[in-house]
Amino acid sequence: MTDLCELSGYTRHQMRGFLGELPMYGKRKGSARVAIEYSAHDLLIVTVCCRLETRFGIKRQMVCDFADGIARILGGPDRVRRSGRLVLKFDPIQVDYVEQLGAQIGDGVVVALEPVMALIERHLAPVDTPVPKHQMELNYGLFEVNSARKG
Repeated sequence: MTDLCELSGYTRHQMRGFLGELPMYGKRKGSARVAIEYSAHDLLIVTVCCRLETRFGIKRQMVCDFADGIARILGGPDRVRRSGRLVLKFDPIQVDYVEQLGAQIGDGVVVALEPVMALIERHLAPVDTPVPKHQMELNYGLFEVNSARKG
């Protein structure tokens, strides 16, 4: 939860409310005194959705309508590139992924993934260990981060 709040700028209360409305997270139930773990994929989805609400001014219910499509594209079998973009179309609700902008996109909101991925990478990387440029260029893709240590 702390990571989600730091990435989005939301308070814990705002984030709980937001997650409660997102279809893929609203049904998650945690137990008392046990934190729910979120993967790097979850961080990406939630950060994109928060950005739609705060930066693009899209109403929360509409963001929730887009959320399943965003999760499907960002978690699909095809590798999502850092330079890619999401194209959100409103009538009907549709989320597309494009690597290059072209005339065939039509009306919609275009969301660059690079700023979101860079924000998450900076957040997850240790402060005193910069991510080497050659690793970022290889595009290792998303991976799950488990905060629980086995000892």
